[in-house]
Amino acid sequence: MDESSIDQRRWFRFSLKTLLVAVTLAAVLCWAYWIGLPLWRMHREQQKFESAVKRLRIGIDSDEAYKVLARDLLSLHWDNATYTWTFGSHHSGLMEYDWPNAVYFIYFVFRDKIDASNQGLITKIPWLSVEVYRLPKPPSDYAARTAGGGMMADLPADSASERARTAYRYDFLDFMSGERKNDSGFQGELIYSDLPQK
Repeated sequence: MDESSIDQRRWFRFSLKTLLVAVTLAAVLCWAYWIGLPLWRMHREQQKFESAVKRLRIGIDSDEAYKVLARDLLSLHWDNATYTWTFGSHHSGLMEYDWPNAVYFIYFVFRDKIDASNQGLITKIPWLSVEVYRLPKPPSDYAARTAGGGMMADLPADSASERARTAYRYDFLDFMSGERKNDSGFQGELIYSDLPQK
C-alpha cells in the first residue's frame, strides 16, 4: 500500500460525534424549512390580516370592506372568503375568512332595514357596526346548536367538514344577532370592533 491511498482513507474518516452533529444539523435545517418557515409565514400573514381589519369602520359597506381587505392582502393566500347574511330583526351579516389554524368572522349590522326594495343591493348598504372575532376552526363532527345552524347544516354539502363549517358559521351568526346572553360555547376572541356611540 502506498502512502497516497492511506491518506485518502484517513480523509474519509470521521468520528461518531461528528456524525451526530451533522445529522442533528440536517434535521434542524429540514424542520426549519418544512415546518418552521411556513408557521412563521402564516403567523406574519395573520398579523397583517388582523391589522388590515382594523381599518373597517362604521359606514363602510360589504363591497368596500372586501376591497379594503383585498387591496392590503393581495399577497396572502387564505381560503376563499364566505359571505353570509341573515334577515332577522337585527339585519346583520357575516364575512368569514378561513386560515389553517383559525376562522375569522367579521360580524356587521346593516344601517338600513333590509326589505324587497333594497335586497338586491345588499352589498351596498352601509354598516351600523362591525366586530371581528378570531375563533378556532370547528371540529369535523361539529353539530349545530341553533335553529339557523341546524337549518343550514341540513342543506346538501360536499363533505362532513363543509357541513360542520356551515353549521358553525350560522350558529355564530345566530348567537351574535341575538341577545348574546346564553353561553354559546364559542371560544372566540374579539380582536376589533367599531360600535356606534351610545
